[in-house]
Amino acid sequence: MNTKIGTSFGLALLMAIAAIATMFALGMFSTSQVRAAHDTPQTWAHVSNLEFTPASLSVNAKTSWEVTFGVSAALTAGSGTISVVFPTGTVLPSTIDKSRITVASDAGGDGTYVAYPLTSDPTVTSTTVTLTVPATTAAGAAIAGTNDIEANDLVKVFFSQLAGIVNPAKSGTAGTVAAATAGK
Repeated sequence: MNTKIGTSFGLALLMAIAAIATMFALGMFSTSQVRAAHDTPQTWAHVSNLEFTPASLSVNAKTSWEVTFGVSAALTAGSGTISVVFPTGTVLPSTIDKSRITVASDAGGDGTYVAYPLTSDPTVTSTTVTLTVPATTAAGAAIAGTNDIEANDLVKVFFSQLAGIVNPAKSGTAGTVAAATAGK
């Protein structure tokens, strides 16, 4: 197409493509409504005030981790579960001994946490640790009432350095993940 008509058509096509690309970049085309769903709808508590902090920010460091969050619904002692999904690149061991993890609840939000040891070993997958809510106190007595963690409680899950969790091996530091709300 070495004709003037071919060149003009090519320039016009190029201009149209550039105009559409500019419209996309400026957000003039809106997507249809986007939705996200959980794999078991309506059976989870909403999490708020999430803080996910390693004790060391060094890459490849074996360190302790503290995860603090609020829950919108009660978690039943001995049967409720808490799933903690670690940042991409964090290396989890294939198993973690239950003595290396503590769950603490701040009933009433006064800053006084009561720590409970896990009563069963957690389940570990590639990036997730799933814990059963403790059923007994540190002294071995059954937790009073039906719920260890009540609605609107603050919860801390502490993973000891001896749990064997290793920070991501990326350049820079592992850092802190904080969010106003989170999904699971």
